[in-house]
Amino acid sequence: MIESFVVYDAGALVAAQRREFRFLRMHRSFLEAKRSLVVPVPAYVQVHRDDPRQHGVHVLMKAVTLHRADKAVADLAGRALRETGTEDAVDAIVAATALVLEAPLVTSDPADMRRLLDALDSRKHPVFSV
Repeated sequence: MIESFVVYDAGALVAAQRREFRFLRMHRSFLEAKRSLVVPVPAYVQVHRDDPRQHGVHVLMKAVTLHRADKAVADLAGRALRETGTEDAVDAIVAATALVLEAPLVTSDPADMRRLLDALDSRKHPVFSV
């Protein structure tokens, strides 16, 4: 069986923390579809503070795998930053991870992610907003 991934950015983690209905419904549908949920390590670091008040993030992370960037992700992220003239390396890593894994991307900032993906000639890559 081919593994089917979904990539969450930091905004998705914040949506989980806030228990936002739209995100929770989407997350549930991914779980029911047996999708492998991934958060790139830098996106996790942006949100995680090892604080008990972050219960929503802690619960979400039980269903998620942290993804470490390899050279392919790093090279794509660097190219996206060069092509867009932007400096948010975390967003670039998230976008590149979604491309490498051929996975939909769940984000709170679809315009920025779309810009990064478009710079990598991936105009049809699925991006879901939370």
